[in-house]
Amino acid sequence: MRGRFLSPGARDSIAAHGRRAYPEEACGFLVGKEVGGIDTRGIDRAIATENAAGVDRRRRFVIPAEELRTAEARLVGTGETVLGFYHSHPDGPGRPSALDEAAAWPGYTYVVIGVRAGRADEPGAFELDAITGRLDPAPLDGPAGIGVASGTSAPHSERVYGPRPNEGTA
Repeated sequence: MRGRFLSPGARDSIAAHGRRAYPEEACGFLVGKEVGGIDTRGIDRAIATENAAGVDRRRRFVIPAEELRTAEARLVGTGETVLGFYHSHPDGPGRPSALDEAAAWPGYTYVVIGVRAGRADEPGAFELDAITGRLDPAPLDGPAGIGVASGTSAPHSERVYGPRPNEGTA
C-alpha cells in the first residue's frame, strides 16, 4: 500500500483556488517529496497555475507543458519535486471524469476537488494504474511525519492536458 500525505496548507490552497476560479476549473501542481521512492509521498504544497484552456473552461483545463518544465526547474536543488496535479470540478464530484482518465500520466498523483456553488468539497486522490488505464483511488493517509505536519491527512487529486513533458509544444 502506498502512503500519500497531504499537508493542511496544500489542501487549503487547493480548496481556495477552486473557490476563486468557480465557475471555471482551477488547476495546478502538487509539490513535495518522495520518501522511499514512489511508494511514499508527502505533498507539502500546491502551486496554482492559470487554466490555459481556450474553450469550455467550466469543464476543461490545460496546463501548458512549458509551465511544468518551469516548475520542475525551480524545484531543482530543493529536495522537492512535482508529484502530481490538481484541478477542480465546478458543480461536479471530486473524482476523475473519463477525460481526466484518458489524459492521465503514469507516476503522478491526481487530486480532484468538487466545488458546488462556490463551496469546496473534500478532494479525492487518484493514480493511474498502468495495466488497466484507470485512475484508482489513492488514499491520503498513513504514518505521520513524511514531509507534512504530524497527524494530518485529507483526500486529494488532478489532471493535465497538453504535450507530455518530453514532447515539447507545437
